[in-house]
Amino acid sequence: MPKPTKEDWVEISNIFYSKTNFPNCLGAIDGKHIRCRNPNNSGSFYFNYKKYFSIVLMAIVIGVRTGAAEAAYAAPGLSLGPPGPANIK
Repeated sequence: MPKPTKEDWVEISNIFYSKTNFPNCLGAIDGKHIRCRNPNNSGSFYFNYKKYFSIVLMAIVIGVRTGAAEAAYAAPGLSLGPPGPANIK
């Protein structure tokens, strides 16, 4: 895959904007609390601010240039785990 040029990034940003109405963005990130039972011996570690036990799912969606005036969306980073610092790799 060739290294994107400035024009490629601008095109991806424009296509992402046309589909999502978010200007000057190349992608998006979001998180979701998934309700779970309290794991044994975890105390309140999985208890969240919404007042229930959960694990956290974080996802990144980015625009990817696939051809002339097209953009597909890829999810290069997913993280599912306990509360606390969640670094997507």
